[in-house]
Amino acid sequence: ENLRMGKMHPTLASVGGTGVRSCRIRTVLSGWVVLLVLAAFTCSAKGLEAGSEGSANEEHEPWRREDMLREWDGEVAWDEDVLVLNGRNFEMVTESLPHVLVEFYAPWCGHCKKFEPIYQRAASHLRMEGVNAVLAKVDATSDPVLAREMGVAGFPSLHWFAYGEEREYEGGRRNDSLVEWVTYHARSDAVYKARSASEAEDFLLSVNASEAVIGRFLSEHSREAKTFLTVAEEDNIRVGGRTIPYVMV
Repeated sequence: ENLRMGKMHPTLASVGGTGVRSCRIRTVLSGWVVLLVLAAFTCSAKGLEAGSEGSANEEHEPWRREDMLREWDGEVAWDEDVLVLNGRNFEMVTESLPHVLVEFYAPWCGHCKKFEPIYQRAASHLRMEGVNAVLAKVDATSDPVLAREMGVAGFPSLHWFAYGEEREYEGGRRNDSLVEWVTYHARSDAVYKARSASEAEDFLLSVNASEAVIGRFLSEHSREAKTFLTVAEEDNIRVGGRTIPYVMV
């Protein structure tokens, strides 16, 4: 009641877990308090039927697997490996994560239903490969205002965000083409970050670069630095069969 009156986001709940098995459990880090909650999960019906196997004393190995543990900030839920966004958390997520691909969908859309398993597989593939990008989705019928603000005219509609700014998504809608495009635009080696001008010079000599794009910023978190990172990730121009190196000092 105190949380509700104070207009706080967390919701408190209790779950009877006797005989429940194969549940996905995510970790929660909220300030200095570490909590364990259930979020966007499904449970197998096994163990819930009378007389079936399953005991509260048994070890629940599935949720102990490291790849099933997720980070949750108190406002965002996961559907498998896809973030579930809405008008309340959309801006926070797209501005705080470096790379986010967002799908606007409608539950009644046949194309969206066919695309859903492709999108889920792509999200899982990117996570397992350690790509610094997240796939997310928004139910446009539940958040029509957000959909209009984003200029959604059809479904599914894909929108790419890099360092808080929307950029044009030019990838495909098949699993391989989607993964390939996101992986390239979220690659970690797009910019070499040097701690000094001499280190930058040594790097350019080591790669035998005849041309380079060099940016010097007071902070790599500044708007200008983020724009530099985005341009570097989008650049696919080759000179002499090689891409032009980008260096941030």
